[in-house]
Amino acid sequence: DLTRIQTEAKEQKFNVEFKKGLDLEVWADVVGVKKILLNLLSNAVKYTPKGGKITFTAVIGNNMEDSVKVRFVVEDNGRGIEKEYLDKIFPLNEYAQINYK
Repeated sequence: DLTRIQTEAKEQKFNVEFKKGLDLEVWADVVGVKKILLNLLSNAVKYTPKGGKITFTAVIGNNMEDSVKVRFVVEDNGRGIEKEYLDKIFPLNEYAQINYK
């Protein structure tokens, strides 16, 4: 796991959390979602100081009629994204539809 290797090299704490039983069948642009998540994690490693903390969490969100939203959260104690760039972050819900198994 590349992210874990990178965080160990910078002596960062890296936690992965899955909440509310994520036993789901996912219909998604796997390449697109993976690219987005790896980019977020890579930036977290890059901008979090040595000894810092990074947490990746997947949480089931609001249920819809035949599907459910899953929210992916990357949190760290790095410098953060500057306000001028926040509107350039993609709408994640355009990449996937997730259904229960």
